[in-house]
Amino acid sequence: MTEQATPIVPDHAAAQSYWAGKAGDWVQWADPVARLAEKINIPFLESIDLAPGHRLLDLASGAGEPAMSALSIAGENGLVVATDFVPGMLTGLQKRPGADQMKLAAADMQALPFADTVFDRISCRFGIMFVPDPAAVARECRRILSTDGVCGFMIWGPQEDQTLFSILSQAVFDILGQEPDSHHQSIFRFGRKGDLQDIFLDAGFHSVVETDQYHKARAHLDRPFWQAQLHMTYGHLLTDLDQAALDHLNNHILCLFKDLPRDEQGSTILNSHTRILIAQKG
Repeated sequence: MTEQATPIVPDHAAAQSYWAGKAGDWVQWADPVARLAEKINIPFLESIDLAPGHRLLDLASGAGEPAMSALSIAGENGLVVATDFVPGMLTGLQKRPGADQMKLAAADMQALPFADTVFDRISCRFGIMFVPDPAAVARECRRILSTDGVCGFMIWGPQEDQTLFSILSQAVFDILGQEPDSHHQSIFRFGRKGDLQDIFLDAGFHSVVETDQYHKARAHLDRPFWQAQLHMTYGHLLTDLDQAALDHLNNHILCLFKDLPRDEQGSTILNSHTRILIAQKG
């Protein structure tokens, strides 16, 4: 592959079209990966001090994360509103068990259709990097938060810290000849610490803190654990492949994983790096 390009500012219409094409894959894999998502969601929601009775707005909810996890915390006296700028995502989310307990709204996080100071908490997991104007998002979040409101954004660290993304990207290039596109580069748009923090400070938030999280997962190569991420990231490239071509791609992915370091138990080590930004309004 060529050297990684500098992430570019996403085009809004192109991003919406891109995600509309991916809605089916995300909805299909939402329930199978729900338990794994919960392990990420709960600590994230705890970091914004989500509590029973809170009114939570979840941005870029996709197929429902972390909004689904927030329901059990906000409780029956609270409110969870899940939003996305792709209606197809919300249509899929609506079919998931338990989704009838939340409100759904099609919304662009750069211009939210809500009144001032109506939410106690805002969450966004892996969404703000695809927005053309993140400064507008920060201003909108501050506008709709209550006086002591808090928002939290989970983003990816640098691409070189992400084993699974790197392996899949390499395999797709090796077998399909597909270079990482601008969307893929945008995933790591805020990989450099401080870039997103500066945006929220400029928007007038009282306190903005970024916390890095480095993870090491142990994977067993006797099962294709990468399937969900492969289809959710590259499903648009796999649609026209026959079974033989898919098998060839998966076999190559397995070979790449076999080249990685293993621990004493023979498990393959998968590194990942996420970052959580917490912004307090007052």
